[in-house]
Amino acid sequence: MEESRVEAIEWSFDTLYKVKEVPAWFRELLNVFSNEKRLIGHGVFFSLFSGKWLPEQVVWLKHLRQTCTEFRFDHITEHFGFMTGKDFHRGAPLNSSLYQYYP
Repeated sequence: MEESRVEAIEWSFDTLYKVKEVPAWFRELLNVFSNEKRLIGHGVFFSLFSGKWLPEQVVWLKHLRQTCTEFRFDHITEHFGFMTGKDFHRGAPLNSSLYQYYP
């Protein structure tokens, strides 16, 4: 990093929403890339495809607003996941007949 070989870093910012205090070294790293407009934000838990508007999404957006006042992102992306659905760890919902081929 001292040689500027890392062009940018991507941070999944919402994975730390429940952490009371981010370590100073990590905050410093984020600030360095933020100040140089080389910090990319990536959300995981907004669950845009949940199919309904949830109170948790309002809280998530409030956290994002606060995070954006602390750090300057080049851009922000959102993981199109299914985090609010049952058994989200199995992946995107597929036709149940496919499970006979891919258990």
